[in-house]
Amino acid sequence: MKTITLQTKDFGTIDKFNIKAGAKSLKDAVGESLTVTKACVGRDVDSDGVEVDAAAIITDKGAYTTISATAVELITDLIEIIDEMGDAEVLVESRKSNGGRDYLVLTLVG
Repeated sequence: MKTITLQTKDFGTIDKFNIKAGAKSLKDAVGESLTVTKACVGRDVDSDGVEVDAAAIITDKGAYTTISATAVELITDLIEIIDEMGDAEVLVESRKSNGGRDYLVLTLVG
């Protein structure tokens, strides 16, 4: 992620390094339940070289990043929940829009 515009209060330098160096795609976690302990949103460059909104989460199963607009919006909201509660358990799901496009959704568990 090139720039971070919002992050959980304990998101540090090591977390920033880890999301740049080896984060997995959030698509790889579809169907999994993850305990999110830290998160951030910002801007990155996609595979076509276009600057896009992006988000990252640090979980019990590693770091994940996404440029899915819906997931970025949800992670933005999740930051406040994590800052208030310490962590949040989410289920990562893939859904289809009416136009047939896949998108990612995070749902709070418990």
